[in-house]
Amino acid sequence: MGGLFALVCGVLVMAAAPSADARQREYPVVSVWCDSDPAMCRALVQALAETVPARIYRINPKPRPPQAFDVRLELSRDGAARLHWQNNGAGDIVTRGALSKADLARKLVQSSPALPGAMGARP
Repeated sequence: MGGLFALVCGVLVMAAAPSADARQREYPVVSVWCDSDPAMCRALVQALAETVPARIYRINPKPRPPQAFDVRLELSRDGAARLHWQNNGAGDIVTRGALSKADLARKLVQSSPALPGAMGARP
């Protein structure tokens, strides 16, 4: 009898608990288009994630995820860099100089003050 009671209680607890699918939150996807070296692309994703968390960042995804927000890194040979994003958004031009890749990525994100809002981040 005790075994039957435990089984019934277990079934009731499982029925009352939300399913794994119901507990999962869907995060917006950000496609980061980056033709630079992989370390620079990862540094950019890290800087973006620090500024706009709770997103899924993909570097050069193929195929492009539907409804993804697009961010593109433009690097010129003379060391100038700029971020562009969908709906004709663009940050200021940043010169790399002696900056590390991580510092350049952070500076690019900081010089794009409209980017977090365009990505749906709340102030």
